[in-house]
Parts: sequence; structure tokens; C-alpha cells
Amino acid sequence: MNRSAVFHRTYSEYSFATASDRVVIRLRAARGDLDACHICYGDRMDPNSPIAVTREQMAVRFTDSLFDYYEAIFDPKVTRLCYYFELKKGGETTFYYNDGFFQAHSGMADYRISHEGCPHGVMKRPFHRTLHAFPVLQYSLGMRRSCPGRSDTRPHF
Repeated sequence: MNRSAVFHRTYSEYSFATASDRVVIRLRAARGDLDACHICYGDRMDPNSPIAVTREQMAVRFTDSLFDYYEAIFDPKVTRLCYYFELKKGGETTFYYNDGFFQAHSGMADYRISHEGCPHGVMKRPFHRTLHAFPVLQYSLGMRRSCPGRSDTRPHF
């Protein structure tokens, strides 16, 4: 497994919400390097120990000359999402978090996912896209009306 090619960054184009109930998570790996990639996620504030973890298969969504980009789109059904990745190549299974690679060991899921995993807040509120054209239009009109030197653009009071 080419570990130097594996990459993920939270709060970026690699992890974001597209709606109040939809999250997109991406992972980059060397092209053709992994046999399987899974995302394991749960509620960061789950009071149970170990916390409940849901495992989803990630699919190769994009490929370029150097990398495969794995992607999972899902409804986490929690308001405070945290996650880690399970990477497989041949007989080797490795877990990847924000702070590096780890082999499976006792208590890994509870320790990593509850405090040191990759947090991603998902708000359960209406999702609104921001319309940027209105403020720009308002600014442009305001500038044109107050432009000195032209009588047709002076404000009328």
C-alpha cells in the first residue's frame, strides 16, 4: 500500500455537506493501489462505549494519471459526525485517521472515533444555498448612481 499517496482533509473539498441530510466524504489514494476502501462513521457524542459505528463502501468516483479518488455520499443520521477509513490491499487492512495510519487493535474504534477522529458537524436545519448575485447587483447599482462626473448618474434627492 502506497501510504504516501493517501490523503484526506476535513472541512474541505474532501468532506462537506450538500444538504442537511447528505454528506460527501472523499479520500485520495494511488491509482489502482487499493482493493477496497470503507468509511466507518458514528455519532461523536454517543454515550455508549464503544460507540455504534456504521461501515459504508466507498467507490472510485474520479481517476487521474496518479490517483484514484474514493467517494461516499450518505445520510449520517447524526448531528455530530466523526469518521475514519478502513483501507484494504491484499491481506493487509489499515485504518487511516487525521493523524496517520494504524493497525486494528482493541478499543481502537471507541478511542479514535469518539475523540480523535475526524469531526464533521452536520446541522439538522434547512439547507439554503447563498445567492451572491443580489449583493453584487446592489453594490454595482449603488456605485453607478453615486459616480461623480456624469449628470445622469447623480442621485436624485
